[in-house]
Amino acid sequence: MKKTAVVAAIVVIGAAAWGGTSWYTGQRVEQSIREQVQLLNAQPSFGTVQISSYERGVFSSTARYELTVDNLPLSLGLVQRGDKIAFVSKIEHGPFPWSRLLGARFAPVLAATHSQLENSGPASAWFAAAGNAQPVQERSDIHYDGNVDFTLQFAPLSVNQPELAFESSAGELAGRVSNDLSVVSFTGKLDTMRVKSHLSDAASPEPDSLTMQDIAFQADYRLGQFDIYLGEGKASIHKLSLDAVGEEGRPLNIVLNDYVITSHVSEDATHVSGNLEYGLGSVLIDNINLGSLQALLRFGHLDGQAVKGIMARYREIQPQLMAEVGSHPGSAEELPPLLDEFLDESLEALLPGQPKFGLDPLRWTLAGAESSLRLNAALQPTDDLDDLFETVSSLDAALVVSQPMVIELLKRLAQMPGPDGEATPEQAESAARLSFGLFKQMALATGYVIAENDNLVARLSYADGVVKLNGQQMPLKELLSGLPTQP
Repeated sequence: MKKTAVVAAIVVIGAAAWGGTSWYTGQRVEQSIREQVQLLNAQPSFGTVQISSYERGVFSSTARYELTVDNLPLSLGLVQRGDKIAFVSKIEHGPFPWSRLLGARFAPVLAATHSQLENSGPASAWFAAAGNAQPVQERSDIHYDGNVDFTLQFAPLSVNQPELAFESSAGELAGRVSNDLSVVSFTGKLDTMRVKSHLSDAASPEPDSLTMQDIAFQADYRLGQFDIYLGEGKASIHKLSLDAVGEEGRPLNIVLNDYVITSHVSEDATHVSGNLEYGLGSVLIDNINLGSLQALLRFGHLDGQAVKGIMARYREIQPQLMAEVGSHPGSAEELPPLLDEFLDESLEALLPGQPKFGLDPLRWTLAGAESSLRLNAALQPTDDLDDLFETVSSLDAALVVSQPMVIELLKRLAQMPGPDGEATPEQAESAARLSFGLFKQMALATGYVIAENDNLVARLSYADGVVKLNGQQMPLKELLSGLPTQP
């Protein structure tokens, strides 16, 4: 046999093998995608996804999806509840999708996907906001073990409406999910987001302007035995700036620098615990630095089975709950009825396990001085959830107010622009010391506060019906009798 015939035979056999492998892979890919959609719809989210069509070929397939929106926290007028958003996805079968070979990625995969939003129906508003560019694109590699590496790219958006103007830079979200969604990790970033609207209730002809810069977030989660995601998450905003008009008609600028929130959730054989850590590098009002804030919220000894039941109940009512919260006019005194009922049910389910919660600590630092609050409580089951001392089995709290810190704070507040002009540094210093002196006298007169060096301190502990205030034991009724009551 001639060499050319041998080479041709090898090429034909190789092409047939590649085609056969790709055809078989295409079947596996379709099965995997349909399973992923079912799992995705079982999770609490802002909508449901359906595969409207699936056209499978030898080397590639085309899938069309339809997302029915239930509710979104910030629709920007682009998407409303009940809207149907269409996506189309080009799926290249493995083991060697052509797009990966062009990118010099030669490791075999089950498939590579590229999905885009279709410019139809409600989605046309997104395209208009993106300047007719593709608003969002997805690219994924589906591995043979079921893991999916994904990247979402978001185009810059610009929305101009009578009551709202919104701009955002390009953004990206990249990560990995396991085939059963039990492991999720991702990172994301967005350089700039601007919103102009009447964010406050103050009557003003000019809208408020909110700008966020250098937004980043990351997470590394795994699904635990009690159906909640464990692990760590972090979100940060380098600078958040609000320009508004104050009550007296003067311009007001508030800047928050280096805002960071970090979460950690863990479990053992029977309980769930974790914490939320908040940090603000600095708070500025009209360029006056009011210091930095740090807070650590702890929760622990949550009965795992109770948590599992709460999560199941949340998934059951999530669509109605999101709709109610979105339509509720909002009130500091009254929660939406379904949310209020769900919170009461959840607390009642957790109390038999005697959960523990804490704010430990909250720190406010200014000019090298610090005031702090520490609060830890253990709860117990009760027939009356509205009775605080029936619900609390033990409590430990400490408030430390730093005299140098508060005087410096009052001094800086006095130097802010006002209707009578700005105070001189000397006037601000004198007024701050006078104000703190009066506050100190009133605080000490209550009997709840003592002086320690340059601090005003109040320490309270409660357990088994016994109260200790600043180390002195007293009956609970005596402590409550000194507190102000509502008329």
